[in-house]
Amino acid sequence: MSTKEKVEKISREVAEAEFIKWCEAHDLDIDEKFMDTEELEDFRKIKKNIVVGITRGNITIDGEKATVVTKFSGGNSPDKITFNSPTGATFMAADRVKAGQNVGSTYAKMADVTGLNSKTFSQLDARDLKYCLGVFALLTS
Repeated sequence: MSTKEKVEKISREVAEAEFIKWCEAHDLDIDEKFMDTEELEDFRKIKKNIVVGITRGNITIDGEKATVVTKFSGGNSPDKITFNSPTGATFMAADRVKAGQNVGSTYAKMADVTGLNSKTFSQLDARDLKYCLGVFALLTS
């Protein structure tokens, strides 16, 4: 059995279709012809992260909800983290964090869209965290 067969649970085509439907559900502008070079590069990295996550079963899409399945984090980490649409309160969550604490600010906003404590994200394995950061980055772009 090849490595691809071991990790790909969903075909890339299906994963890309799910990605597009999820973006449309959030009214995200993903039309690459309107992106400048830097935006296009950033978008393609995030898209790849999410699509690969879907193919491997690390991310599931259900309508507007994207759920990251935490396969690598142990201990008190949740098994799944569901991301909802951000609101104005999502961006206000950063106001509770000291100036200059960019990671803390990101985690506070991620906590708002997931309903979890920001400490949850600091305890995730980096392999799970990268999917959370990708989903969040696109939701707030």
